[in-house]
This record gives sequence, C-alpha cells and structure tokens, in this order.
Amino acid sequence: MAGEDPQLQATTFGMALTSTLPIVAERAMWWGLPFYEGSVSSGTSSPGTSWAIGEGVEGGPDGAATFVLASNATAIDGTVRFTMVYDDGTHETKDYALPANGRLTARIGDDFVKARDARFSIIVDSLNADVPITVETAQYQSTMRPLEAGDAALATRLR
Repeated sequence: MAGEDPQLQATTFGMALTSTLPIVAERAMWWGLPFYEGSVSSGTSSPGTSWAIGEGVEGGPDGAATFVLASNATAIDGTVRFTMVYDDGTHETKDYALPANGRLTARIGDDFVKARDARFSIIVDSLNADVPITVETAQYQSTMRPLEAGDAALATRLR
C-alpha cells in the first residue's frame, strides 16, 4: 500500500508509549485489498506477571484460529509459560523466550496439537518476577476466505 514501509508488512513488534497527559493506546490491524476486515485491542498501563484468556478455539466449522501475543517492555530477557486448560479438564504447558523490549506471537494450533478442533482457556505467566508482560489474544475465522472475520482483546490480568 502507498505510504507503508515494506519492512512492516510481516513484522512482529511491540512498543511502549509515554505521555505527560492521559492517553489511550490500541493495536489495530486491517487486512484484504480492499480492506474487508480488521481487529483492534486496547493497550494497558498495568503490565503484570500472570494473564488469563478464556474462550480460545482452533479449527471447527468456522476454521477458527487463536493467537496469543505477549510483549516485554523491559530491558531484561524473559521467559513466558503458556498453560493450556482444555474443556475436558486436561492441561499442558510450553515455555517461550520473550526477549527484552520484544514481542511473541504464537498460533496456538501450531504449538499445541491437542488444541486443534478444541476449545480451551490459556494462562500466560512470566517466569521472571522482574519481567512484567502484557498479553492479548486475537481470534480469526476463515470459512469462505482466509481471515474472514476477526477479533482481538487484552487478556485479563491476574497478577
């Protein structure tokens, strides 16, 4: 698109904003040519060390895809642990490196085989108390075309 830096086309990044006045920050994403869908989630002024996401889903008749986005606005490398809690009561975990001043985007169906064609909730914990994080989820449906519908939301901060 005109005016768009090609280096940002498929790049993962996070950012921190500061202001002397109250502000609101959000992450907005649009796709398709022309744009036919988008999603937006608000930022937070309170990072934490534990976050929860409910109502995750992968596959099924809507071709659902759940993504988890974790960001680290500190100058310290960290590790985050995803704990998947499935509707059948079972759970599993996976740890991810989260670099200083960096962001991680994880497609749940790619990293957790059991999540495919399933419903679940997710707990995301920073394994380093000195590395508070911010977590959001993005969920998309693809029935007739890729990313036909989407939604994004800030996760619920537990600690």
